[in-house]
Amino acid sequence: MIMTKDNFTLPKLHQELFSQDEKSFLEIKSLELPENAGYMFSGRTVHRPVQFVDVTFPPCNSGAGQLSFSEMTFKGTVSFHRCSFRSKFLRFCHCTFEDDLVFFDCNNVPEIISLDYSVMRKHLNIRQCRFDHLHVMSDGGRVPGLFEGRVDIEESSFRELCVLQAHCEMPWYIRRSTFERKLDFSNCRFASWLYLDEVAVKESPTRVPGQFPDGLSIGSCTFSGGLCLKQVACDGDFSVFDSVVDGSLHVSDSALNGILTFLSVDKGPRGECAISNVTARHAGALEPLYRYAKVAKANRGDLDASGEFYYLERRAHNAAARARARWLVQPLSPTSKLRTWWDLFIGRGVLGYGEKPWRPLCCAAGVMLVFAVIFWWKSAVATVAPEASSFGACLYFSMVTFTTLGYGDLYPNPGFPRALAAGEAVLGMILMSLFTVVLARKFIR
Repeated sequence: MIMTKDNFTLPKLHQELFSQDEKSFLEIKSLELPENAGYMFSGRTVHRPVQFVDVTFPPCNSGAGQLSFSEMTFKGTVSFHRCSFRSKFLRFCHCTFEDDLVFFDCNNVPEIISLDYSVMRKHLNIRQCRFDHLHVMSDGGRVPGLFEGRVDIEESSFRELCVLQAHCEMPWYIRRSTFERKLDFSNCRFASWLYLDEVAVKESPTRVPGQFPDGLSIGSCTFSGGLCLKQVACDGDFSVFDSVVDGSLHVSDSALNGILTFLSVDKGPRGECAISNVTARHAGALEPLYRYAKVAKANRGDLDASGEFYYLERRAHNAAARARARWLVQPLSPTSKLRTWWDLFIGRGVLGYGEKPWRPLCCAAGVMLVFAVIFWWKSAVATVAPEASSFGACLYFSMVTFTTLGYGDLYPNPGFPRALAAGEAVLGMILMSLFTVVLARKFIR
């Protein structure tokens, strides 16, 4: 049955919509429903698939402009194609969808669309739509939103998407979509994946005082399958708190430019964790994310990968410290520029924060080579051998001095050369001791 302008009447729409015929298909096409038509959609069962194509839903005078589908059961697919909604709210409350719910190319949508205390048995598909606010809410904890099927949100634009206390049995895929203010998941349980791919979360230029920060927020959620963020650009704050990732965590090719908060470590990450090609606007912003990955790898027994994330964590921590440091403070203070740059040179450059034993060796080789050049340039080495003036002999002398092997055929001239040789010997003892400590830490762990 196809209803158009020519054969449309409210009584006929009511009759066709709630018909007991489960095999036929109802298509409502190219018309504008009369005002207050939303009063019909309440407390009934729709047995047949329904498709709205190029339909304009008018404003409603009741319920502050709310068009509501309340306590209804939809046995077949419900789809909205190229529809316009002039009501302030479009609400599905205590509804059960036994088949798919589809929004396609709906660009003129109300201020708020909400799926409250509803049950989705199959697929929720939102594609090429422009939504202001999409809210998925529960009944104060008594009746959670239940999604037994998959959720696909593709090529759409939102001002904000908020999901509160939803139980999701199948994966959620949000791809190639833009959020102008907020993407928020709170108190949700995902039995499978939450997958964000090519998602941009922008930051509102002005914030209302006391309002929650804009950005991407995941709070008090459980991910049994995993959480994947790929090519995500978040200009606002990015926060994950009081959540448990039982499955895998993957963050790759993403730019997290706001304040980053990752407070899930205390609950113990249990799955695989992969972090790659992640950037941040603020120095040290990625430190909590690397700390989470470090703990995740250690819990799985992958100590080499845990060490790599520890190195990245310390590097981010040092970058944040340098950004906060000032010159006009005590030199040994943690907020001193001199102290932070010294930590950068020794901790990262020489020691690799205890995770890169080859760096002290490279420093040792560089010191020996530099001193060999100085000895050769200044002719500071006395010898009993005729070839002592060559660079090879000076390099040999530098190695003997650095390792404190002792002098035999070659020795420094009196004065400054002896002081130079003594300094190289001290550096040799320090660098070789540091190499031993770093190597022992790396392998004993």
